[in-house]
Amino acid sequence: MRCLIQVSLILAAVPFSAVDAQTRQPTPIVQSDLTVESATVRPLTIRDASRNSRWLGLGVRDVRWAPDGSVVYFRWNERPGSNDLPDADPWYRTDRDGAWVERVPELDILDIPSATVAWSVDGKRATWTSDGAVFLYDGTETRRVVALDGNAQRARFVDDGSTIHFEIGEALYSYAIDAGTLSLLAVRVEPDRDDATEAGAWLAEQQRELFDHVRTQDALREQGEALRLVRAHGPQAIPVPRGRTVDNIRVSPDGKFLTFRARTRAQQRPSTQYIDYVDVSG
Repeated sequence: MRCLIQVSLILAAVPFSAVDAQTRQPTPIVQSDLTVESATVRPLTIRDASRNSRWLGLGVRDVRWAPDGSVVYFRWNERPGSNDLPDADPWYRTDRDGAWVERVPELDILDIPSATVAWSVDGKRATWTSDGAVFLYDGTETRRVVALDGNAQRARFVDDGSTIHFEIGEALYSYAIDAGTLSLLAVRVEPDRDDATEAGAWLAEQQRELFDHVRTQDALREQGEALRLVRAHGPQAIPVPRGRTVDNIRVSPDGKFLTFRARTRAQQRPSTQYIDYVDVSG
């Protein structure tokens, strides 16, 4: 969608009547009026085979309903070309009876939901993330409620649908709809202790098993950290060693626990070797 917005800014210099004067068309819509009888028959060439298939014509894609069920959105290009940027293909919409279709005006593109939409339990509100921001449909209108630095993902409702949880990077955020307030619930941190190696982990575990003092100090430190977070109303720390990434952070229904996924990337990942026969230098 970001690419589509950039293209619209470039086209803004074109006269209004040439760009935005859209009229509804009856369905179905077609890309060509050619028929088997009128088309020129010619064999495919090596150039044809080396290009992508856009020159053959495009079907619709990214089909999704409007939150209120009034229209169906989809992406399509009436005159596709092999050099086109697919993300710049225009958005279209059609009514639920399929009687007409029109190109979506630029100002209405932000109302188009993402492919993944989360609904409240009562089905009255919907939320999704698009272009890094969090959007909310409240039953009457769609608006962008959160736009921070970073790419917001996995927006969903919690409780009775009055709160939205979403993730940015390795942190979990909460947005209270009625109050319009944003808070950080949990964030990934690296533990102070360096148990990265097997020997270090084994030694640390041996010390905890053999010495009461070590176990007592560990327990006091954990209690002190928990108390500090409670008093400071700070985010819950998710201690994960270096080299792992955290995502899919979820809060339990009673709000007392967190679950998350920690992934370790493969250390030995051979890169794909290929030859670029034609580069900038020729």
